[in-house]
Amino acid sequence: MLAIVCSLCALLLLAQPPRLPSIGVYSLKFTEVFSADRNPAALAGIKKYTAGIYAERRFMLKEMSGYALNGALPVASGTIGIRIKQFGFSLYKEQMFGAGYALPLGEKLKAGIHLDYNMQRAPQFKEAGMIAECGVLWQIAERVGLGVNVFNPTGKGLKLYTMGVGYAPSSQLLIEAECRKEEGRPLSTLVDGIYRPLQRFWLLGGFATQPVYQFAGLGFLLRNMRIGIIGSRHQLLGFTPGITVTWEAE
Repeated sequence: MLAIVCSLCALLLLAQPPRLPSIGVYSLKFTEVFSADRNPAALAGIKKYTAGIYAERRFMLKEMSGYALNGALPVASGTIGIRIKQFGFSLYKEQMFGAGYALPLGEKLKAGIHLDYNMQRAPQFKEAGMIAECGVLWQIAERVGLGVNVFNPTGKGLKLYTMGVGYAPSSQLLIEAECRKEEGRPLSTLVDGIYRPLQRFWLLGGFATQPVYQFAGLGFLLRNMRIGIIGSRHQLLGFTPGITVTWEAE
């Protein structure tokens, strides 16, 4: 029975999409605290104390629940970030605790690094270790940004390389496209966008390949708190609902 449960967890983890709030990476005006999950250099674009929480129930299964806490602390030369994640249940659990730092290198270039302590636990199994991640963002024009990110290039386990571009034709709209290459798996693409018709309301959506899934959501601003409701759909495993709440100092 335990082997079946662990095999099911492995299957679901292989099919998981990236965490959904991470939009606004390749832009000047749409960056927020969860953007650093896709590139730690995005931390350098956060100029106020910020904290965000996220919760999801992957594929509507209680055992596949995930939670995250991200924070950003601007300092004189850059921005310090923290993140805490947990996923799974009593028979299989993943936890991550990390800290990062990003700084601007001139007017158009940003660089960042993140160090995480990652743990995986199951009955009669435990694995833990440090994971490094580094990224660079380049704002080549007011409306166009590029970025590169490398996750765990020399360690054991997952190795991920990404390259992306963002285009903001106006202050209300951002479109991003990203190529992701995980070692041992086919090249994946991610396309997402965010539309802000009103100052306090926005819509977002996108799709990905390898695995194929689509996602959409909406959000609104309540004073200095951002609230988002998000959902994704995997072609085989079904629907994943999520909610994010972000606070920013006034």
